[in-house]
Amino acid sequence: MSKNKQDNITAAIILAVTAILIVVGAIVITSVIKDSLYKTVYEDKREVYRDAVENTKVHIDNMREQLRQQHPDWTEEQLKDNVIDSLRDYMYSLEYTDESYMWVHEIENYDGGDKYAKRLIHPNLKNMEGAQLSTNTVDKEGNMPYKEELEGIKKDGHVFFTYNFKELNTDLITKKLTYSSLYPYYNWIISKGVSVSRLDKEVRESFNSELPVLITVIVIYGILMFLMLIYVIYLLRKLENVKNDRDTYAREVEMVNMASKAKVNFIFSVSHDVREHTENVIKYNNLAMEDTGDERQVREYLFAAKKSAEELNKIITEAGKMALIDSKDVVLDESIVDIRSITKDIDKVITSAAESKNVTLSIKDKAVTHYKVYADKIRLRQISMILLTNAVRYTKSGGTVECVFEELDSKKDGYALYRLVVADTGVGMTEGVARDIFDLIIEDEDSENLEGQNTKLELNVCKRIVESFGGDIRVDTKRGRGTKIIVELPFKIGEQIGDKE
Repeated sequence: MSKNKQDNITAAIILAVTAILIVVGAIVITSVIKDSLYKTVYEDKREVYRDAVENTKVHIDNMREQLRQQHPDWTEEQLKDNVIDSLRDYMYSLEYTDESYMWVHEIENYDGGDKYAKRLIHPNLKNMEGAQLSTNTVDKEGNMPYKEELEGIKKDGHVFFTYNFKELNTDLITKKLTYSSLYPYYNWIISKGVSVSRLDKEVRESFNSELPVLITVIVIYGILMFLMLIYVIYLLRKLENVKNDRDTYAREVEMVNMASKAKVNFIFSVSHDVREHTENVIKYNNLAMEDTGDERQVREYLFAAKKSAEELNKIITEAGKMALIDSKDVVLDESIVDIRSITKDIDKVITSAAESKNVTLSIKDKAVTHYKVYADKIRLRQISMILLTNAVRYTKSGGTVECVFEELDSKKDGYALYRLVVADTGVGMTEGVARDIFDLIIEDEDSENLEGQNTKLELNVCKRIVESFGGDIRVDTKRGRGTKIIVELPFKIGEQIGDKE
């Protein structure tokens, strides 16, 4: 085969593989951004509607008080009728940019059934005000919205739910997201909702506004993939050329092996973090979707998923930087970091993993005076995540994992010395494995075990980061008696004593 033909084939392969990677990457990035935007819009609406309804309840209280002061001779029935008239005028006059509106039902029977409530005020169904409602009502998808609403009101006094409805000023039937809350003085259910199709429209508008940024990201991603493929082919060509000289061949093979091992180490370390955060995003979103009865818990699940997604984004960004630096060096991006924020982030992620294995987890700080220091937040979090994840991974059900972060006396002015101790009651290590646990070159009896090899790769990354900080890491372990890893790190102080939040 001629060299020109071979070069043409190589160029075609590069273009084909690059095109595939760009398309796959574009699909994944677009999907992630759309999901993130939808969750953001959805959560914003929930907060806005909750506030609107709860503020309306306060408004009703104020109306009652004012009318009572103006007409002290009125009976409770007269007062209620005037409150209804004022509230009806108020709700009829409201206009929202998202085409939502508010309405009121009055509960007559908390046990449900036919005529459990009547429609008191409804801007979209004015001619049906006063109509009796039934919890046996079924929408076009088989849902029983009035029953679901009443059960939520009886349980918590408020509820978020979805159901099919007729859109305002149209005959179109669509799905609606609704927040309802009980006004107990009059047994009123006050509600506010929006069409899900409106949410979709807002997501599309937000996505279109972010389109230039998305295109830029995809272009950069494509360029990086193209350069990476060219670099791989360059290495293959280089390896082929040096075969003519045995001495040169041996020297080049050694260099390629070193570079390859550094890349493998990096890929394994990043893959662990990517896998961890990806699993957490999926897990917390599944939990949020399943746990619809406890709004606060759902918000915590979604917040934890969001934090993992943010960490995943940071890891991807960091991967771009790491691919351009020498494998022996760890470049630090230092800024003022609040140690407490790292502890909180890690706690949210690791706690769930520990609970799923029935492992008791304890994370605490001890004698810490300076919480704000100059450090690389991503690297510091990475150290903690690696150590805690491995501790939970190798601890059996019923065991314990303890993480203690404490401040020690520092001999260097302007600096604080910290010690991080992660101890577990897991399987432990033999003396030989423990001695070489941070060394990727030396093989041990667990070298054939992928999980054990992953652990060595992770701990090697951890050791490199610790040494880049100017710190020290050591292990204390016995087979069958658990493992304790001690990390000591010096950081420049970023706060004065007492400067705490």
